[in-house]
Amino acid sequence: MRNRTTGRELALKFLFMLDLRGPEVRAELGEFLASSRAPDEAVRFAGDLVAGYLEEAERIDAWVDQAAENWDLRRMATVDRNILRIATYELLARPETPARVVINEAIEIGKKFGSARSASFINGILDRIRRSRDLEGDPRVDTAP
Repeated sequence: MRNRTTGRELALKFLFMLDLRGPEVRAELGEFLASSRAPDEAVRFAGDLVAGYLEEAERIDAWVDQAAENWDLRRMATVDRNILRIATYELLARPETPARVVINEAIEIGKKFGSARSASFINGILDRIRRSRDLEGDPRVDTAP
């Protein structure tokens, strides 16, 4: 498995744990990543994704919430919600990674960890976010949805 894929999966697992256990889990990120036995590059990437999302959580959640027409962020499956958070962070704050790569990785992770409907749900929402981002002309996270 590629390092970035492994990093995204680690980030998903940590954000899932954060969703279930609450904000006090944030202090466990270093220990969680160290115990993963993943390659250093994957661990660094996962740490960057988690830290980036946490720093911009309100804005990223607003992007996801707006793109998820007729879906409330809190009612989404925990796996899907966190895949969307990671991928949205990448789409908005890491323009060096092509959008098609970010979306494809999110879909594949959704197939692996989510439900039978996760892949199409994730694809639809991330495609809306990508199009909105492209219309804004500015991929930074601080651009309002």
